[in-house]
Amino acid sequence: MNKMISDFRKKARIYFKTNILFSVFVITSVINAWLLRYFTVNNPFDLWPIVADFSVVLILGSFGYFIAVKHQFKYFLSLAILFSFIGVVNSIYYTNFNSFTSVSLIATTTQLVGVADAVVLDIMQPRDLIFVWQIFALIFVNKNLKNKKYFEYAAKIEVGKIRALNTMVVAIILLGFFTSALSGVDISRLGKQWNREFI
Repeated sequence: MNKMISDFRKKARIYFKTNILFSVFVITSVINAWLLRYFTVNNPFDLWPIVADFSVVLILGSFGYFIAVKHQFKYFLSLAILFSFIGVVNSIYYTNFNSFTSVSLIATTTQLVGVADAVVLDIMQPRDLIFVWQIFALIFVNKNLKNKKYFEYAAKIEVGKIRALNTMVVAIILLGFFTSALSGVDISRLGKQWNREFI
């Protein structure tokens, strides 16, 4: 039993030592999702949305393992920029319309270029920009890891396909727990997408 615990600790240590960038991406993404709920629907202590966010971020992040270790930062940074943009847009939209935006509405944001001054001065609040901290956090961590030759060390240990599969399995198990806790009404809200606050 002691040997099993010792082996588990050793493997956990190696995992986290070679997954720093992925871990930072996941943690910052879940924190941003939590901040968005806090600023909008104000249910920061509800466990199930955190589980759902964590699962989705794990699934999206797991695809980064199919990329060479030294290039994973570009993938995680691209997702962080997308998540930050979605957070900023939804925070602004919720403040003005008490609802969340949709993909079709986000597609029309290019039309705001002509009235950008009005958006910044009249609609946007300082807290709406808080979500971009994730981008800077990833850049800062990546720079420090480069200085410590982390990527060379991680590349020797990481087997991308296995880590991607393991991460997806954990995410699917968490999603299973999440969906098992949903009521019939909750499933209807997700399926028909009529309640954006719930989604």
